[in-house]
Amino acid sequence: MRRRYEGAFTLGLAFFAFGAAQATFGNGTIAAFVAGAGLAISRVEIPESFTVFSESLSSVFQIATFVLFGALTFVIGLHVSFWRLMLFVTFVFVLARPLAVMLSFHKANLSLPEKMFTAWFGPKGVASMLFALLILDSADPHRDATFEIAAYTVFASIVAHGLTDTFGVRWIASRVGSGPKLPGAHPFAQTTGLPPVTRYAPPDV
Repeated sequence: MRRRYEGAFTLGLAFFAFGAAQATFGNGTIAAFVAGAGLAISRVEIPESFTVFSESLSSVFQIATFVLFGALTFVIGLHVSFWRLMLFVTFVFVLARPLAVMLSFHKANLSLPEKMFTAWFGPKGVASMLFALLILDSADPHRDATFEIAAYTVFASIVAHGLTDTFGVRWIASRVGSGPKLPGAHPFAQTTGLPPVTRYAPPDV
């Protein structure tokens, strides 16, 4: 198989595993996971080449997910108490998520500014959207209220983090910029061990 087609092949395999499981008696998500694990064992070179392909593809899907989720959020409306919702959102942003991130990074080799940066900006809300949609599609009697709470929490996250991302990046860069320099790497990546950012050039095949 030519290298340029490996990304499409991997994506097709994931869709096939998901569809076959859903159409029979399995769980599509688990089937796609197992297919990926099997592919990594049998063709070790494909997952590596799929990384770049999946980054571009996931960006497209994330944008589509946010658009559809935002539209669905405002079509359904808001039927829960506004002030209780604001109290819950504040609790999630200020206490629940930062505390969870700090606990998970307890033994990580990260400075306090790096932990604080991650506690404020991560993790992403795409998984929350999926779980909220699964609940909305269930038979739970409180599914509408649960979806609304999750949806508006994600919406508040988009607004809050979108307004503070430039300030946050400048803030973390000013505190970790004194570490060892790696070519092409952001200061935050230099201390966290993340790979340097590179631009993808299609392989000559």
